[in-house]
Amino acid sequence: MPSIESINQNNATGYHNFCFLYYTLSLMGDGVVVEEEFKSIQSCILKWDSDKGDEWAKKIADETHVWWKSTPVRERAKICISLCKNLNNWQTLEARKQMLSDMIAIAKSDGVFDETEKLFIKEVATKIGLENFPIN
Repeated sequence: MPSIESINQNNATGYHNFCFLYYTLSLMGDGVVVEEEFKSIQSCILKWDSDKGDEWAKKIADETHVWWKSTPVRERAKICISLCKNLNNWQTLEARKQMLSDMIAIAKSDGVFDETEKLFIKEVATKIGLENFPIN
């Protein structure tokens, strides 16, 4: 397996950025990423570039998890806000919709889709110009 690289906001790829939002969401409800959520995150990352394979998706997820855990809580919120603002500049409308669909799938993957997760997704949707996106 490829080695884990040190990722931060300055050298993160678009895949890492999506994954950062996915981890933030996953930890909203109960504070931990359970195996189902981790697998769902990897699956969503793989959908963005399926030619790269499972090991690549796991590497992106692992690198982002290390980045996420090493980031102070208040800084995580700032990063998420920044990522959302920038999504409108570097992602298409369809890609933003796919990201929200991914977030809903990840939130549901542990069998619980709680209000905190729904509120986070609604906030992201609003920040990326999709305030009417169905969240259910």
